[in-house]
Amino acid sequence: MNDSTDSLMVQLGTYVSDLHSERDSGNTTAVRGSTIKIFIAIEKLRKLGEPGIENAIGMALDRAHLDLDAASDYRNVCWHCYREEGTRRLVDARTEKTCPGCEWLICFHCGHCRAPEFGGCGTVL
Repeated sequence: MNDSTDSLMVQLGTYVSDLHSERDSGNTTAVRGSTIKIFIAIEKLRKLGEPGIENAIGMALDRAHLDLDAASDYRNVCWHCYREEGTRRLVDARTEKTCPGCEWLICFHCGHCRAPEFGGCGTVL
C-alpha cells in the first residue's frame, strides 16, 4: 500500500468514518480494530514529518473523539454495566469518548459516564 501523505490522510479519514459507524452499530471488536488502524495511520504520518501534519492529525482525533496522547492509560470497569448486568466492561481512556459535561469516559456499550455517587451527569449524549 502507498504510504504517501495524501494516501495516509485518505486512509485516516476512512478509519475515522468507520469508527463512527462501528460505534453506532455497537460492534466493540470493530471499534477497537478501527481505533488501532487510526493510531497506526497517525504513526506513519508522523514519521513522514511534513509541515502542518500535526494540525491535520489533531483534527482527525477530535472528529474521532480520541486522545492519542492521553496523559494516562486509564482503564476501569463501567459502573453501570457492572451494577445493572453484572458484566465487567472495560472503559479505556485511549479508545472511549470523553463526556463533554463531566469529562468522565463514556462507556461504549451503555452510554453512561459519571456514576451517581460522584454527582452523576446531566449531559444528554
